[in-house]
Amino acid sequence: MKINDVVFSEQFWIDWEKVPPKIQTKFNNIISNISRTKTLLPSIQAHRAKNWNELSWIGYVSTGVHAHRFLFSVSSSGTMVIERLLDHNAMDALMR
Repeated sequence: MKINDVVFSEQFWIDWEKVPPKIQTKFNNIISNISRTKTLLPSIQAHRAKNWNELSWIGYVSTGVHAHRFLFSVSSSGTMVIERLLDHNAMDALMR
């Protein structure tokens, strides 16, 4: 899957304010690497989001104790839209 651009939803920025600084730093590194390589990194363990939009994916961001997941989609033109960034429990609740 080729990534040509990365954009963020308004809801993502609301979530961002609640995320621990270590997760923010790790997430910034992930997005920087995706932007540079134009591909999804194996380390995010991306997989389809079950019980959600058929075009949505989930990726992982972890820094030891803190584990978060981000919800995203990739358009046919290669635009990656980051929808949400939540801890495991909040993402599980969203997916139900």
